[in-house]
Amino acid sequence: MEEVKNTTSFLSKKILKKRAARVLAVQCIYAVIIDTISGSSVDDKILGIIELYSNELEDSRLSRADQTFLINLVRKTFEYKDTLQGNISQYLAKEWRFERLANVVQSILLAAACELFLDRDTDKEVIINEYLEIAKIFSHAGEVGFLNQVLDQIAKAR
Repeated sequence: MEEVKNTTSFLSKKILKKRAARVLAVQCIYAVIIDTISGSSVDDKILGIIELYSNELEDSRLSRADQTFLINLVRKTFEYKDTLQGNISQYLAKEWRFERLANVVQSILLAAACELFLDRDTDKEVIINEYLEIAKIFSHAGEVGFLNQVLDQIAKAR
């Protein structure tokens, strides 16, 4: 989370907290995708991530609105996961399948696609840019072009 604060010092606290909520949502989605053993629920993962974040950065706790945003985004992502995955798959190269993508890339695409399809209030370019920045935070800068292309096509379809 420190990376979010260091690379975006010129952004307002409100924007940073919304980005932090998105980063945490991607982390929750990733945690659910990779956890095939524990049987923890999506809500358990969300609460664990929020608690961990709150303990690490006590001065940067998410607002109630940002926590609600995070919870709703993760829940909606898994509620519509099959549909989102199908929509994302339409924009992958023919030789690629969603399941072949790295788990963190899957997580970013699912969260971003969910927001693009379900959030009619936020400008689609803002959503895309936020998730491209998140990809950079997770050291996937090499995949930013790929993510941008897929997310741009999804946004045009909405």
